[in-house]
Amino acid sequence: MILEGSLKIEHIGRYSKNLHPFATDSFKGDWETRGFGRATDFNLMTTGKVRCSLKGKSLKSGTFFELRLVNPEKIVGFYSFKGAFTFETGDETITLNEKDFLIANFGKKIIQAKITALEETELIVSNVYLPGG
Repeated sequence: MILEGSLKIEHIGRYSKNLHPFATDSFKGDWETRGFGRATDFNLMTTGKVRCSLKGKSLKSGTFFELRLVNPEKIVGFYSFKGAFTFETGDETITLNEKDFLIANFGKKIIQAKITALEETELIVSNVYLPGG
């Protein structure tokens, strides 16, 4: 996922794609790949049958969104690219500052989480689905 700047990514013999902030591209690690441009990116690499997704979110100070975490085969990561936010469950509140990363895996518990921006914030939500999930 591109965080800043832009990048043209070329997978030799397959396709090319222009990427801008919050745009993603998924590809196999053994593909011959070239990149053109200047960008800051966030990479999530998996293996085997593990699947994943990335979503960028921009939040104004004081705004929030909620997530219901119910899948024991799913791990959710939160990366604070810019700004700061709180991750709140019924049990605890964690503050993430710029460049912090939080991994949330609650096993078989069903968790309702609230993410609130403490200032203007750009964050990445990564979902990793383990085999069987």
